[in-house]
Amino acid sequence: MPSASASDTTQLHQALVDQLASAGHIRNPRVEAAFRAVPRHPFLPDIAPDEVYRDTAIVTKRADGQPISSSSQPAIMAIMLEQSTRSATRPTSFGDRHGHRLQRRLAISHRRR
Repeated sequence: MPSASASDTTQLHQALVDQLASAGHIRNPRVEAAFRAVPRHPFLPDIAPDEVYRDTAIVTKRADGQPISSSSQPAIMAIMLEQSTRSATRPTSFGDRHGHRLQRRLAISHRRR
């Protein structure tokens, strides 16, 4: 896997957040701040940054050739987080085994205080 510079990775990260906001998936400033604060690539260290920062789910584990675990599509994460900020009831699951959804959720919660 080719290595990207920190600057390149930051640009890819911020471009994805810009894309999600432009598409209307991110509307709440807290959700946007959380997406900007929590990069995706540390949770997917074996995936090239240009793939990590696409708005796609990434298969992270297979069994018998079938996908059994993945990192969720960023747009889906944004939609879930947006809904959680508007709802009196909070979803109980924010994580996948990679933890970046949970980190974003914690970033949003921290900004409320």
